[in-house]
Amino acid sequence: MRTMRLTHLTSKERLPMTTVPQVARALETTLRTTANAAAVSSGFIQRQRTLTGASFVQGLVFGWLAHPAATYEQLAQAVARAGTPISPQGLEQRFTPAAAQLLQEVLAAATETVIRADGLAASLLQRFTGVWLLDTSIIPLPAVFAAMWPGSGKSEAQGRAAAIKLHTCLDLLSGALRGPLVGAGRPQDKCSPLQTEVPPAGTLRLTDLGFYALHVLRSLGEAGAFWLCRAQVQTTVWTADGRRWTLVELLKAQRGNVVDLSVSLGASERLPARLIAFRLDGQAAARRRRKVHYIARRKAHPASPERLALCSWDVLVTNVPAETLTAEEARILGRARWQIELLFKLWKSEGQLDQSRSHKPYRILGELYAKLIGLVIQHWCTVLGCWSCLERSLTKAGRVVREYALDLARDVRYPRRLRETLRELVHRLQHRCRVNTRKTHPNHCQLIQESVHAA
Repeated sequence: MRTMRLTHLTSKERLPMTTVPQVARALETTLRTTANAAAVSSGFIQRQRTLTGASFVQGLVFGWLAHPAATYEQLAQAVARAGTPISPQGLEQRFTPAAAQLLQEVLAAATETVIRADGLAASLLQRFTGVWLLDTSIIPLPAVFAAMWPGSGKSEAQGRAAAIKLHTCLDLLSGALRGPLVGAGRPQDKCSPLQTEVPPAGTLRLTDLGFYALHVLRSLGEAGAFWLCRAQVQTTVWTADGRRWTLVELLKAQRGNVVDLSVSLGASERLPARLIAFRLDGQAAARRRRKVHYIARRKAHPASPERLALCSWDVLVTNVPAETLTAEEARILGRARWQIELLFKLWKSEGQLDQSRSHKPYRILGELYAKLIGLVIQHWCTVLGCWSCLERSLTKAGRVVREYALDLARDVRYPRRLRETLRELVHRLQHRCRVNTRKTHPNHCQLIQESVHAA
């Protein structure tokens, strides 16, 4: 089975797909045309059968979307709803290597389709042409797949012998999703196919330290894009007077609670940047130190003095000029990176992406691919229905989409009925998916709104 690779979007593919007919066509193409073609190319269908690739894929995708812990009986009912009656026993026998290949090819086609909203009304985000959040997530697999999808260790005792890493990019402004691209679980995030993808000029890229590479950040700036990320502990910093510092030494020399300096990063790279740092109160710093000690114990390595010292600071580096983004606004946008973490959490907790009722390897692998297709479709519907609303709740939106999953399975074969179902779904998404506001600990959309009003 092949690993999905990132494909550069053409100008046509970058056009917004915000209407019900466009999403309906995307569903029809992916789940009917592509599924039937992939069924033949994968060897899943070798002669004319009652069960088609389209009905098999649609039944599994929407069956698991509706019931993440579905039984064979529930899945068989979903396949029947998609147009082909089949017994639970007959369906169980179809989880073969060819079925996994079929589902992987359909997943590849789904991730190449970009659905985007018109954008948010928040001026803080609209200062950029896009706000890209990059991250990865690991899904463990049975050890039998160690050669195909090597994980973080050679055996269960050392870690996961087999695992898939999901490489994902979410545009916070438009909701456009690149990926999830599947790859082996072992390589570092720096080797992600998304790492070298250069966004359009004016786009802001937010990543965690797993993607931190100064030469990559330089290439982003040269292409006219912006970047914002946490500073690595070992980073060498040069101040405007030509003095060389370690990050810890420089912050110890600061007297105020907020630091905003023009610096250069890297012993030899000398990458121009802004260093933005906020001194944390005692309780927040203590919480971070406890977390650092906990991670160090898990990895059986002592926490370094430098890392513990940085627990007293919230440190960011960026190439966004101060006239475009204040220090406090940069801090708010830095927190936006957690939105992709919440997306992964939603996929795993609500979609049960990393769980299976079965112990059969190819059933588990096929289930993973089918659930990923369903979660991509769930995201399309969320973007179509409520992404333009800053106060959207991805959890509530996902639950609404799952309520309609079996209706979508029934209607994919009938374009007019599919559009009617999507319009009804959009209406529900627009009226039932607002996030609850909080007074004591404001959520991220509240922070963005407050920064807009303050400006």
